[in-house]
Order: sequence, then structure tokens, then C-alpha cells
Amino acid sequence: LFFGTSPDPPELGYGTVSPSPIGPLQPETTYYWRILARRFCLSGASPVWSFTTGKGVATKQSTWGGIKALYR
Repeated sequence: LFFGTSPDPPELGYGTVSPSPIGPLQPETTYYWRILARRFCLSGASPVWSFTTGKGVATKQSTWGGIKALYR
């Protein structure tokens, strides 16, 4: 798996990659990714795909009391 903010993304690893290998995504950022097959008779790289994240969402830190109040 190749993933990053560069149009030529770096390799993150192969085989089993954790569900979130890069941590949280940054708002308003274009990310690029591709896959390289290296197993059995398959070999070759996929095209590079991209997506852009939206604006960040403002959040407020919650307390346990505030969360319980939502369910009263």
C-alpha cells in the first residue's frame, strides 16, 4: 500500500496493514494512494488515485456528565 500527500506516495507496507496506518487525516488536504501486487503470478502497480478531505469540524470536549445528560 502506498499512501501520502505526494502524487508519488510512499510505501506504507505490504501484507497486513493496520486499518489506520496513518492516523487522523488533515482537513482540506489531497491524499494519493495506490496498490502494488506482489503475490503469486500477480505483479504490477495500480494507477494512483486521490481524494481531498473537507473542512474540519469544530468539536467541543465532552465530560462524562455532559454525555450522560444527553440520555436523560
